[in-house]
Order: sequence, then structure tokens, then C-alpha cells
Amino acid sequence: MSTVRMSMALQAHIVNEYKSAYKRTNSVLNNAGYSSPTHDATDGDKLYDEYMFPLLAHTEAYISDPLYQNIKLENKVNPEGGCIRSGQKYPKEYFSNTMKLTINLPLSECAWYTVDTGDHTQAVDMLNIRDAARADGPVAIAIKDTNYQKVRVPLSKEVVVPCHHNDYDPKPLELYFNSCEVAASLTLSNITALDLEYKKAKLQMGYEICKLEDLLLQFTTLNQALKAWPGISKLVTSSHMAKVNEKQQRKRKQQKLKLAADEAVSAANLNNTILTSSLLGDN
Repeated sequence: MSTVRMSMALQAHIVNEYKSAYKRTNSVLNNAGYSSPTHDATDGDKLYDEYMFPLLAHTEAYISDPLYQNIKLENKVNPEGGCIRSGQKYPKEYFSNTMKLTINLPLSECAWYTVDTGDHTQAVDMLNIRDAARADGPVAIAIKDTNYQKVRVPLSKEVVVPCHHNDYDPKPLELYFNSCEVAASLTLSNITALDLEYKKAKLQMGYEICKLEDLLLQFTTLNQALKAWPGISKLVTSSHMAKVNEKQQRKRKQQKLKLAADEAVSAANLNNTILTSSLLGDN
């Protein structure tokens, strides 16, 4: 085999290929966005219908009250502007079109922990991912805390949501749910469960990548890695493998030529002729 150095660039390539392979095998990560899971639009539609849509009528009644007849709302006097729903135009200061619903609810955060050596279930000390990968004893992912976080849930179609006005643009109203409301709602429970599954999957992927990075540091050449772990061939390019196999192919060809030469020499008694000639010397 030709020697292929285990360079930093090659290590990075192997790690990135493994990360891509891991995501392909995990549906939550494979379908996720840049930093959050992709929630089901069906859940967004249910939340909109139950909590947000009823607010449209209340908001419309609020801004249509005679008390506000002298309040300047741009689209109250400009029929060309505003949002349209069922043929009706709304003042844009109080309504907005959107394809996503913003909700706030308590979500759990996870981390790697050392676990009790007795039953291997009780989390003891929190670790960062690399320390967890290098720990001598057992480790596990556990919930470290819970706090309110925003979640952008997609909708199956564009809808109108009520807004409140800030210094620049209308800001769509956000929904807030407490832990009791989450527990009582299958839709909200689905959202929190998917978020937790996503976070655990990212931690597990990070753990395995740290293990892989530490393993690669032990090899100075790709050849050594292939002998120790043949499966790594799936994570390197075909050009790397071609270079590794280059000398092996030359060696096989040389072995074939040697066999052909041995057969020819033996069949024609070539060695005896050359030996006899050398013994007789020059005339």
C-alpha cells in the first residue's frame, strides 16, 4: 500500500462525513433546521385555530370601536394597504400575514453527566461533551434544567395574526403556555417531546464525533486506520482509497509476473543453461 498521511484536512473530512452519515440515520436531525427541529405544520394549525384565530375578532372589534374613530391608522384611510382575509382589509398596524406561529413554553435542556457506579442511572456531575467522551466511568444524557423558550411552529398556509405595534413594524402576538397547559395538550406535548429528542440527538452525535476525533489522533497514516478499522473506508474519498491501493495493485501485478517467470524458467530449464554457460566461461 502507498502511504497516505492522516493530515488535519483528512481528519476533518472524515469527521464531516461521519456527521452527515449520523444525520441521515436520525430522522429528527435529518429533517431539522439550522438550530432547531422541524415541527409538524399540523400542530401549528391546531394551535392557530384554537388560540390565535379567535383573537382576530376581538382585535377587529377593539380597533373598530367608535372611541378610536379619530385615531389615525394608515390603512383605515388607505384601502390599498393592510392584510386581506376573506375579502376584508385590515389595518396593517394591528394585523400581519405569516406562515409560522411563535409560541413560548417551558423546554428542557440536557447535558452529559457521570452516573452513579451502583445503578448507572443517577446523574452525578455535569460534563462537557469532550470530557464525557474521555470519561473512564459510565456517562449518560440527563435533563439539567427547564426554562421558557421560543418555538417557531410552521403553518400549512399563510394566515393573519393580530399584532401589537412597536417603534418600527407591527409585531405578531406570541402565545405563552405554562407546564400545566403543556401537560394537558397533546399538541404542545408533541412539540416539547420533539424538542427534547432533537437536543438529545445532537448531544449523542457530538459525543460520537469527539470519540472519533480522539481515535483519529492515534493514527499517523490512513493505512494504519484502515487496518485497525476497515469501516473508515466509507468515510474517505475514492482518490484516497485509490492511492492506498496503488502499491497493492503493483504488488499483485509483480506477483503475477514472478509466477509467469518461474513457470517459464522451469519449463525451459533456463536457469540450468545460464549456470552451465557461466561455469564454462568465455571461449
